[in-house]
Amino acid sequence: MKDGFFKPIEQAEVKVLPSGLEVAVIRKPGFVRKYAVFATRFGSQVTKFRFSGDREEYELPMGTAHFLEHKLFEQEKGNMEERFAELGATSNAFTSNDITGYLFCSDGNFYECLELLFELVYRPVFSDEGVESEKSIIKQEISMTRDDPDWMGYRTLLTMLYSNHPIAIDPAGTPESVDEISPEVLYAAHDAFYSPDNMTLLVVGDVDSGDVFSVSGMLDSKFGMKPSEGVEVEEATEPGIVNVTERELTMDVARPIVWIGIKDDPSAYTGWTQKRSLAASVLIEAVFGSSSELNDSLYTDGVIDDNLSYEEHYAPGFGYINVVAATDRKEELVARITASLLKVCKSGVDSESFELAKRRLTGALLRSFDSEEFIAYEYLVDRFRGMELMDRPVVLQEICLDDVNSLARSIFEPGKMSVLTIMPSKRQAGK
Repeated sequence: MKDGFFKPIEQAEVKVLPSGLEVAVIRKPGFVRKYAVFATRFGSQVTKFRFSGDREEYELPMGTAHFLEHKLFEQEKGNMEERFAELGATSNAFTSNDITGYLFCSDGNFYECLELLFELVYRPVFSDEGVESEKSIIKQEISMTRDDPDWMGYRTLLTMLYSNHPIAIDPAGTPESVDEISPEVLYAAHDAFYSPDNMTLLVVGDVDSGDVFSVSGMLDSKFGMKPSEGVEVEEATEPGIVNVTERELTMDVARPIVWIGIKDDPSAYTGWTQKRSLAASVLIEAVFGSSSELNDSLYTDGVIDDNLSYEEHYAPGFGYINVVAATDRKEELVARITASLLKVCKSGVDSESFELAKRRLTGALLRSFDSEEFIAYEYLVDRFRGMELMDRPVVLQEICLDDVNSLARSIFEPGKMSVLTIMPSKRQAGK
């Protein structure tokens, strides 16, 4: 196929403002909605840092990035979410392990909303009273996640896979760490990581890139953030094997839920991770996908009553695969998955399964580019991790069977798997 087939969206137009702020525009002619996302390279995994040339190390309580995300919506002129709503826009924010982002979506009043976004990100207002009030809200949020089997399965599995890497830290922190957060902590984190040269503004929609660059430059000057002094974050050293191989939780679930995590070796992809991530996507689609021999046999034999759920997660410093299934035959499920992985490790994925997996993933990826929301989030995730979203289809097409089988031999090794079982409580099991 021609390369043009694999360029489903316009290349982003990028301009760096004098302050260091990177502004990117992805034009989507004919689209009614417009998205703007203002994001910083700062997430839950940052708990220690120092300013360049400074010997003193600053410690941030776990959950600081998430807490800061919440508090920036509280401004002297009122709650920012309400102010966006008055302009007919919806607003939101997110905190991941390495990114915090603030966004809005609007059909009109776009540049008025953009000004609010700059105000939200650049003008923090933290008071003792406001911080103390927020603590109870965050603690309640943490408490609610403890009752969510999906969240607990995901977070617990990460603590089993990783012994040192802060990817295992819950973005919300713990009730104890939340109590340690103060206005001084929030201002220190904002000063260190919310400088324009550590951030990117992305706009997706039917807009004129020149207008976006011009207005962004004006707003950047108006709200006036200086470039940072430079921040150093210590990188964690993570072993290749998992932290804990097996664990069991008891929760209010109808039947046992099995989470299987498979940890890639951190030393195997210290550089560019996009190709390895996409190779992992092909690998798990071929091994666990709805058309795979494994999935079909598990379903036909009644071990599972729905398709396996599976994902890959890759970034500089970590990479893992997780598989999830509800089953009353946990031991058999784990044994059959383990046997399949050993078989793939030894013999590799066959060419027919490989080609089918690539076609399915390519089709799904191309369909995703019709979503402004997908583009807005995934573009920043890739860019902050040294990759380019628009290159994904091309890189996916370039992946060969040897790439996938080489990865299988590396990742499907002994010591790389953790198994978490969420068992029904006695009350739930007795229903």
